Amino acid sequence: MYKISSLTFFLLFSTLLAIGQVNSGNRFYISGYILNRDTGSITLSYSDDTQKWIADTVAIHKGKFNFNGKIDKVTVARLTMSLHVRSVDDPNYTEIFLEPQRMQVRVYEGHFKEAQIKGSHSQYLIKQINAKKAPIIMAKSLLNKAFNDIRTLESKQGLTSSYEAKIDSIKKLMLPFDNQLKLIDLAFIKEHPNELVSAYLLGYYIDREPPVSINNYYQALTSPVRNGYYGQQILRALTEKKISAALVGDKAPEFVLSDLKGRPVDLQQFKYKNIVLLDFWASWCGPCRAMNPYLRNINKTYGDRGLAIISISADTDPVAWRKAVLNDKMEAWNNVISTTELLYKYGVTSAPAYILIDMNGLIVGRYDSIGNDPTKGLLNQLNSLVNNKL
Repeated sequence: MYKISSLTFFLLFSTLLAIGQVNSGNRFYISGYILNRDTGSITLSYSDDTQKWIADTVAIHKGKFNFNGKIDKVTVARLTMSLHVRSVDDPNYTEIFLEPQRMQVRVYEGHFKEAQIKGSHSQYLIKQINAKKAPIIMAKSLLNKAFNDIRTLESKQGLTSSYEAKIDSIKKLMLPFDNQLKLIDLAFIKEHPNELVSAYLLGYYIDREPPVSINNYYQALTSPVRNGYYGQQILRALTEKKISAALVGDKAPEFVLSDLKGRPVDLQQFKYKNIVLLDFWASWCGPCRAMNPYLRNINKTYGDRGLAIISISADTDPVAWRKAVLNDKMEAWNNVISTTELLYKYGVTSAPAYILIDMNGLIVGRYDSIGNDPTKGLLNQLNSLVNNKL
Protein backbone atom coordinates (compact mmCIF):
# COMPACT_ATOMS: atom_id res chain seq x y z
CA MET A 1 0.00 0.00 0.00
CA TYR A 2 1.35 3.41 -0.97
CA LYS A 3 0.65 6.70 0.76
CA ILE A 4 1.55 10.33 0.24
CA SER A 5 4.74 10.94 2.20
CA SER A 6 6.08 14.14 3.61
CA LEU A 7 8.45 14.10 0.61
CA THR A 8 5.52 14.35 -1.80
CA PHE A 9 4.00 17.11 0.28
CA PHE A 10 7.33 18.92 0.33
CA LEU A 11 7.62 18.80 -3.46
CA LEU A 12 4.06 19.96 -4.06
CA PHE A 13 4.33 22.70 -1.49
CA SER A 14 7.69 23.68 -2.92
CA THR A 15 6.03 24.92 -6.11
CA LEU A 16 4.34 27.63 -4.10
CA LEU A 17 7.35 29.04 -2.41
CA ALA A 18 10.81 30.43 -2.95
CA ILE A 19 14.35 29.23 -2.75
CA GLY A 20 16.42 32.36 -2.56
CA GLN A 21 16.38 36.03 -1.79
CA VAL A 22 16.65 39.21 -3.83
CA ASN A 23 15.59 42.76 -3.12
CA SER A 24 11.92 43.09 -2.11
CA GLY A 25 9.44 44.61 -4.54
CA ASN A 26 11.01 43.40 -7.80
CA ARG A 27 8.84 42.38 -10.73
CA PHE A 28 9.06 39.59 -13.24
CA TYR A 29 7.86 39.95 -16.80
CA ILE A 30 7.11 36.99 -19.06
CA SER A 31 6.64 37.32 -22.80
CA GLY A 32 5.24 34.02 -24.02
CA TYR A 33 4.34 32.27 -27.23
CA ILE A 34 2.39 29.01 -27.66
CA LEU A 35 3.26 27.68 -31.08
CA ASN A 36 0.22 25.56 -31.95
CA ARG A 37 -2.64 27.60 -30.49
CA ASP A 38 -3.93 31.08 -31.48
CA THR A 39 -6.58 31.67 -28.81
CA GLY A 40 -7.68 30.43 -25.40
CA SER A 41 -6.02 31.01 -22.03
CA ILE A 42 -2.98 29.99 -20.01
CA THR A 43 -2.36 30.07 -16.24
CA LEU A 44 0.70 30.91 -14.14
CA SER A 45 0.45 30.00 -10.45
CA TYR A 46 2.97 31.18 -7.88
CA SER A 47 3.49 32.78 -4.47
CA ASP A 48 3.98 36.56 -4.66
CA ASP A 49 6.09 38.90 -2.51
CA THR A 50 3.44 38.87 0.24
CA GLN A 51 3.28 35.04 0.17
CA LYS A 52 -0.20 35.25 -1.33
CA TRP A 53 -1.04 32.44 -3.73
CA ILE A 54 -1.63 33.87 -7.20
CA ALA A 55 -3.32 31.97 -10.02
CA ASP A 56 -3.04 34.39 -12.94
CA THR A 57 -4.97 33.37 -16.06
CA VAL A 58 -4.41 35.45 -19.21
CA ALA A 59 -5.76 35.33 -22.73
CA ILE A 60 -3.79 33.93 -25.64
CA HIS A 61 -3.95 36.27 -28.66
CA LYS A 62 -2.47 35.04 -31.92
CA GLY A 63 -0.38 32.61 -29.90
CA LYS A 64 1.04 35.29 -27.61
CA PHE A 65 0.56 35.81 -23.87
CA ASN A 66 2.12 37.96 -21.14
CA PHE A 67 2.48 37.71 -17.36
CA ASN A 68 3.95 40.06 -14.78
CA GLY A 69 3.93 40.19 -11.00
CA LYS A 70 5.87 40.91 -7.83
CA ILE A 71 8.19 38.39 -6.21
CA ASP A 72 10.83 38.94 -3.55
CA LYS A 73 12.64 35.65 -4.18
CA VAL A 74 13.52 33.28 -6.96
CA THR A 75 10.27 31.36 -7.05
CA VAL A 76 9.11 28.05 -8.48
CA ALA A 77 5.85 28.54 -10.39
CA ARG A 78 3.42 26.31 -12.28
CA LEU A 79 2.57 27.01 -15.91
CA THR A 80 -0.59 25.21 -17.08
CA MET A 81 -3.24 25.44 -19.78
CA SER A 82 -5.93 25.93 -17.14
CA LEU A 83 -6.63 26.04 -13.41
CA HIS A 84 -7.96 22.49 -13.66
CA VAL A 85 -4.55 21.07 -14.58
CA ARG A 86 -2.95 19.93 -11.30
CA SER A 87 -1.08 16.70 -11.98
CA VAL A 88 2.67 17.01 -12.58
CA ASP A 89 2.29 14.28 -15.20
CA ASP A 90 -0.22 16.28 -17.26
CA PRO A 91 1.27 17.15 -20.68
CA ASN A 92 0.05 20.73 -20.20
CA TYR A 93 1.86 21.21 -16.87
CA THR A 94 5.41 22.38 -16.21
CA GLU A 95 7.32 24.18 -13.48
CA ILE A 96 9.51 27.20 -14.11
CA PHE A 97 11.85 29.27 -11.97
CA LEU A 98 10.62 32.84 -11.85
CA GLU A 99 13.27 35.52 -11.36
CA PRO A 100 12.63 39.27 -10.91
CA GLN A 101 13.52 40.21 -14.46
CA ARG A 102 12.34 39.80 -18.05
CA MET A 103 11.84 36.25 -19.24
CA GLN A 104 10.73 34.59 -22.47
CA VAL A 105 8.73 31.37 -22.72
CA ARG A 106 7.96 29.31 -25.84
CA VAL A 107 5.77 26.24 -25.47
CA TYR A 108 3.70 23.72 -27.45
CA GLU A 109 0.24 22.72 -26.26
CA GLY A 110 0.48 19.13 -25.10
CA HIS A 111 4.25 19.40 -24.61
CA PHE A 112 4.69 21.83 -21.73
CA LYS A 113 7.56 19.78 -20.29
CA GLU A 114 9.60 20.82 -23.34
CA ALA A 115 9.04 24.56 -22.82
CA GLN A 116 11.92 26.81 -23.84
CA ILE A 117 12.63 29.40 -21.15
CA LYS A 118 15.12 32.26 -21.30
CA GLY A 119 16.05 34.91 -18.76
CA SER A 120 16.21 32.68 -15.65
CA HIS A 121 19.62 31.54 -14.41
CA SER A 122 18.05 28.90 -12.15
CA GLN A 123 16.01 27.54 -15.05
CA TYR A 124 19.19 27.31 -17.13
CA LEU A 125 20.84 25.19 -14.44
CA ILE A 126 17.82 22.88 -14.20
CA LYS A 127 17.89 22.51 -17.98
CA GLN A 128 21.52 21.39 -17.82
CA ILE A 129 20.71 18.85 -15.13
CA ASN A 130 17.71 17.52 -17.05
CA ALA A 131 19.83 17.14 -20.18
CA LYS A 132 22.17 14.83 -18.27
CA LYS A 133 19.22 12.86 -16.95
CA ALA A 134 17.38 12.56 -20.28
CA PRO A 135 19.14 9.39 -21.59
CA ILE A 136 18.63 7.64 -18.25
CA ILE A 137 14.97 8.63 -18.09
CA MET A 138 14.52 7.42 -21.67
CA ALA A 139 16.15 4.09 -20.86
CA LYS A 140 13.90 3.74 -17.83
CA SER A 141 10.70 4.65 -19.69
CA LEU A 142 9.81 1.08 -20.68
CA LEU A 143 10.07 -0.01 -17.05
CA ASN A 144 7.86 2.91 -16.03
CA LYS A 145 5.26 1.85 -18.59
CA ALA A 146 5.35 -1.76 -17.41
CA PHE A 147 5.03 -0.62 -13.80
CA ASN A 148 2.05 1.63 -14.58
CA ASP A 149 0.35 -1.10 -16.63
CA ILE A 150 0.59 -3.53 -13.73
CA ARG A 151 -0.70 -0.87 -11.34
CA THR A 152 -3.68 -0.30 -13.63
CA LEU A 153 -4.49 -4.02 -13.67
CA GLU A 154 -4.03 -4.18 -9.92
CA SER A 155 -6.50 -1.33 -9.39
CA LYS A 156 -9.08 -3.17 -11.48
CA GLN A 157 -8.55 -6.72 -10.24
CA GLY A 158 -7.02 -6.24 -6.80
CA LEU A 159 -3.51 -6.99 -5.56
CA THR A 160 -2.48 -10.62 -6.08
CA SER A 161 0.76 -12.42 -5.29
CA SER A 162 1.49 -12.50 -9.03
CA TYR A 163 1.12 -8.72 -9.38
CA GLU A 164 3.12 -8.14 -6.22
CA ALA A 165 6.00 -10.27 -7.51
CA LYS A 166 6.00 -8.44 -10.84
CA ILE A 167 5.98 -5.05 -9.12
CA ASP A 168 8.91 -6.04 -6.90
CA SER A 169 10.80 -7.34 -9.92
CA ILE A 170 10.33 -4.10 -11.86
CA LYS A 171 11.30 -1.98 -8.86
CA LYS A 172 14.57 -3.92 -8.62
CA LEU A 173 15.25 -3.27 -12.30
CA MET A 174 14.57 0.44 -11.73
CA LEU A 175 17.13 0.76 -8.93
CA PRO A 176 20.22 1.25 -11.14
CA PHE A 177 18.47 4.00 -13.10
CA ASP A 178 17.22 5.72 -9.94
CA ASN A 179 20.71 5.59 -8.48
CA GLN A 180 22.18 7.19 -11.61
CA LEU A 181 19.62 10.00 -11.46
CA LYS A 182 20.38 10.54 -7.80
CA LEU A 183 24.11 10.70 -8.45
CA ILE A 184 23.56 13.46 -11.01
CA ASP A 185 21.60 15.53 -8.48
CA LEU A 186 24.05 14.96 -5.64
CA ALA A 187 27.04 15.73 -7.86
CA PHE A 188 25.44 19.05 -8.82
CA ILE A 189 24.71 19.90 -5.19
CA LYS A 190 28.29 19.10 -4.20
CA GLU A 191 29.79 21.13 -7.06
CA HIS A 192 27.41 24.12 -6.76
CA PRO A 193 27.01 24.94 -3.04
CA ASN A 194 26.24 28.57 -3.86
CA GLU A 195 23.29 27.88 -6.17
CA LEU A 196 19.70 28.10 -4.97
CA VAL A 197 18.85 25.14 -7.19
CA SER A 198 21.07 22.94 -4.99
CA ALA A 199 18.76 23.42 -2.00
CA TYR A 200 15.75 22.78 -4.24
CA LEU A 201 17.24 19.46 -5.40
CA LEU A 202 18.35 18.44 -1.92
CA GLY A 203 14.81 18.90 -0.62
CA TYR A 204 13.69 16.06 -2.91
CA TYR A 205 15.77 13.58 -0.92
CA ILE A 206 14.65 14.51 2.60
CA ASP A 207 12.54 11.37 2.98
CA ARG A 208 14.63 9.23 0.65
CA GLU A 209 18.08 9.44 2.18
CA PRO A 210 19.50 9.12 5.70
CA PRO A 211 19.29 12.42 7.61
CA VAL A 212 23.03 12.42 8.25
CA SER A 213 23.70 12.39 4.52
CA ILE A 214 21.24 15.23 3.92
CA ASN A 215 22.91 17.14 6.74
CA ASN A 216 26.35 16.68 5.18
CA TYR A 217 25.17 18.21 1.92
CA TYR A 218 23.22 20.91 3.73
CA GLN A 219 26.23 22.00 5.80
CA ALA A 220 28.31 22.31 2.63
CA LEU A 221 25.88 24.86 1.12
CA THR A 222 26.78 28.53 1.38
CA SER A 223 25.13 30.63 4.05
CA PRO A 224 22.72 32.48 1.68
CA VAL A 225 21.49 29.16 0.28
CA ARG A 226 21.11 27.58 3.74
CA ASN A 227 19.17 30.63 4.92
CA GLY A 228 16.90 30.69 1.85
CA TYR A 229 13.44 29.17 1.93
CA TYR A 230 14.43 25.64 0.89
CA GLY A 231 17.48 25.70 3.11
CA GLN A 232 15.29 26.51 6.09
CA GLN A 233 12.82 23.79 5.13
CA ILE A 234 15.66 21.27 5.05
CA LEU A 235 16.93 22.48 8.42
CA ARG A 236 13.48 22.07 10.00
CA ALA A 237 13.16 18.57 8.58
CA LEU A 238 16.59 17.61 9.91
CA THR A 239 15.74 19.00 13.33
CA GLU A 240 12.55 16.95 13.43
CA LYS A 241 14.38 13.79 12.43
CA LYS A 242 17.03 14.26 15.15
CA ILE A 243 20.05 13.05 13.22
CA SER A 244 21.46 9.89 14.72
CA ALA A 245 23.73 8.47 12.00
CA ALA A 246 27.46 8.23 12.67
CA LEU A 247 29.82 11.01 11.55
CA VAL A 248 33.59 11.32 11.48
CA GLY A 249 34.77 11.12 15.09
CA ASP A 250 31.84 8.95 16.17
CA LYS A 251 31.99 5.33 17.21
CA ALA A 252 31.37 3.08 14.21
CA PRO A 253 27.94 1.41 14.52
CA GLU A 254 28.30 -2.30 15.17
CA PHE A 255 26.90 -4.98 12.88
CA VAL A 256 26.99 -8.73 12.29
CA LEU A 257 26.30 -9.88 8.73
CA SER A 258 26.86 -13.13 6.83
CA ASP A 259 29.62 -13.51 4.25
CA LEU A 260 29.66 -15.48 1.00
CA LYS A 261 29.82 -18.78 2.87
CA GLY A 262 27.24 -17.86 5.48
CA ARG A 263 29.80 -17.14 8.19
CA PRO A 264 29.18 -14.17 10.52
CA VAL A 265 31.28 -11.04 10.02
CA ASP A 266 31.22 -9.06 13.26
CA LEU A 267 32.71 -5.56 13.19
CA GLN A 268 33.48 -5.91 16.88
CA GLN A 269 35.99 -8.70 16.16
CA PHE A 270 38.36 -6.23 14.47
CA LYS A 271 38.46 -3.68 17.31
CA TYR A 272 41.93 -3.11 18.78
CA LYS A 273 43.33 -5.49 16.17
CA ASN A 274 42.75 -3.98 12.75
CA ILE A 275 42.14 -0.79 10.86
CA VAL A 276 38.88 -1.36 8.97
CA LEU A 277 37.84 -0.05 5.57
CA LEU A 278 34.11 -0.34 4.84
CA ASP A 279 33.35 -0.41 1.12
CA PHE A 280 29.69 0.33 0.32
CA TRP A 281 28.91 -0.79 -3.22
CA ALA A 282 26.51 -2.80 -5.42
CA SER A 283 26.82 -5.13 -8.38
CA TRP A 284 24.68 -2.79 -10.52
CA CYS A 285 26.77 0.29 -9.65
CA GLY A 286 29.19 1.04 -12.50
CA PRO A 287 31.32 3.56 -10.56
CA CYS A 288 31.64 1.03 -7.72
CA ARG A 289 32.85 -1.72 -10.01
CA ALA A 290 35.37 0.69 -11.54
CA MET A 291 36.88 1.23 -8.07
CA ASN A 292 37.35 -2.48 -7.32
CA PRO A 293 40.79 -2.76 -8.99
CA TYR A 294 41.96 0.04 -6.67
CA LEU A 295 40.46 -1.87 -3.77
CA ARG A 296 42.45 -4.98 -4.75
CA ASN A 297 45.64 -2.89 -4.76
CA ILE A 298 44.83 -1.56 -1.29
CA ASN A 299 44.30 -5.08 0.01
CA LYS A 300 47.56 -6.22 -1.59
CA THR A 301 49.48 -3.29 -0.08
CA TYR A 302 47.94 -3.11 3.38
CA GLY A 303 46.21 -6.46 3.92
CA ASP A 304 49.16 -7.93 5.80
CA ARG A 305 49.86 -4.67 7.64
CA GLY A 306 46.75 -4.59 9.78
CA LEU A 307 44.01 -3.52 7.35
CA ALA A 308 40.71 -5.44 7.13
CA ILE A 309 38.37 -4.63 4.24
CA ILE A 310 34.65 -5.31 4.49
CA SER A 311 32.74 -4.80 1.24
CA ILE A 312 29.08 -4.15 2.06
CA SER A 313 26.75 -4.54 -0.90
CA ALA A 314 23.39 -2.83 -1.35
CA ASP A 315 22.29 -5.68 -3.62
CA THR A 316 18.91 -7.30 -3.07
CA ASP A 317 19.76 -10.15 -5.45
CA PRO A 318 22.28 -12.49 -3.78
CA VAL A 319 23.02 -14.26 -7.07
CA ALA A 320 24.03 -11.01 -8.79
CA TRP A 321 26.06 -10.03 -5.72
CA ARG A 322 27.96 -13.32 -5.58
CA LYS A 323 28.65 -13.22 -9.33
CA ALA A 324 30.04 -9.67 -9.12
CA VAL A 325 32.27 -10.53 -6.15
CA LEU A 326 33.80 -13.45 -8.08
CA ASN A 327 34.11 -11.55 -11.38
CA ASP A 328 35.83 -8.60 -9.67
CA LYS A 329 38.12 -10.91 -7.66
CA MET A 330 37.02 -9.59 -4.27
CA GLU A 331 37.10 -12.92 -2.41
CA ALA A 332 40.38 -12.03 -0.67
CA TRP A 333 38.48 -9.96 1.90
CA ASN A 334 35.12 -9.98 3.68
CA ASN A 335 31.95 -9.53 1.61
CA VAL A 336 28.46 -9.09 3.05
CA ILE A 337 25.06 -7.75 2.00
CA SER A 338 23.82 -4.70 3.85
CA THR A 339 20.53 -3.99 5.56
CA THR A 340 18.57 -0.77 5.15
CA GLU A 341 19.14 -0.07 8.83
CA LEU A 342 22.92 -0.29 8.42
CA LEU A 343 22.90 2.14 5.49
CA TYR A 344 20.89 4.51 7.65
CA LYS A 345 23.26 4.17 10.61
CA TYR A 346 26.27 4.99 8.46
CA GLY A 347 24.49 7.72 6.51
CA VAL A 348 25.27 6.10 3.15
CA THR A 349 23.23 7.80 0.45
CA SER A 350 25.11 6.84 -2.72
CA ALA A 351 27.68 4.37 -3.92
CA PRO A 352 30.54 3.94 -3.91
CA ALA A 353 31.20 5.10 -0.35
CA TYR A 354 34.25 4.32 1.78
CA ILE A 355 34.42 4.65 5.54
CA LEU A 356 37.70 4.29 7.40
CA ILE A 357 37.66 3.07 11.01
CA ASP A 358 40.68 3.15 13.32
CA MET A 359 41.72 0.41 15.75
CA ASN A 360 39.67 2.02 18.53
CA GLY A 361 36.50 1.63 16.49
CA LEU A 362 36.16 5.34 15.63
CA ILE A 363 35.27 6.67 12.18
CA VAL A 364 38.23 8.71 10.93
CA GLY A 365 37.27 9.33 7.31
CA ARG A 366 34.50 9.20 4.70
CA TYR A 367 35.21 9.19 0.97
CA ASP A 368 33.35 8.74 -2.31
CA SER A 369 36.36 7.47 -4.30
CA ILE A 370 39.74 5.84 -3.80
CA GLY A 371 42.05 7.47 -6.33
CA ASN A 372 45.69 6.57 -6.91
CA ASP A 373 47.53 9.47 -5.26
CA PRO A 374 48.97 8.27 -1.90
CA THR A 375 49.30 11.87 -0.68
CA LYS A 376 45.58 12.61 -0.89
CA GLY A 377 42.24 11.45 0.44
CA LEU A 378 41.64 7.88 1.49
CA LEU A 379 45.09 6.57 0.62
CA ASN A 380 46.82 9.33 2.57
CA GLN A 381 44.66 8.71 5.66
CA LEU A 382 45.10 4.96 5.39
CA ASN A 383 48.87 5.21 5.03
CA SER A 384 49.04 7.44 8.11
CA LEU A 385 46.97 5.01 10.18
CA VAL A 386 49.05 2.00 9.13
CA ASN A 387 52.37 3.76 9.83
CA ASN A 388 51.17 4.86 13.27
CA LYS A 389 50.07 1.30 14.01
CA LEU A 390 53.51 -0.16 13.31
